[in-house]
Amino acid sequence: MASPHEIHVTLGNGEIADTDATLGSALERVLEAQQDLVIRRVGLRAEELLAQISSVFSGSLLAALGGAIALAGWFLAMVGLVDALDRYFARFAVEIAVGAIHVAAGLAIVFARRWRSREPT
Repeated sequence: MASPHEIHVTLGNGEIADTDATLGSALERVLEAQQDLVIRRVGLRAEELLAQISSVFSGSLLAALGGAIALAGWFLAMVGLVDALDRYFARFAVEIAVGAIHVAAGLAIVFARRWRSREPT
């Protein structure tokens, strides 16, 4: 049977020598482990943040590109509509009518959104 003075401490990496089995060295190992853990967590958080920034940037870039392509397509469609209706009506009247329809649609969207935000939830 071991005497009370013979304490053997083992960790995953082997047995600790009697000279290292002091309270000071144990606290030093705990503080080093804590510091390593903090450094690893900071590194992981930096990687996560970089991945999120990259995702937001690429998503924003693709959304802007898609919006620009859709806007160009819309302009071409409106030019085609004006040209098609130009055969039957005066060109200035067609352009005014198409513009008025767009202004009315825009105002309807703005007022619908304001009306929806005033409703109690």
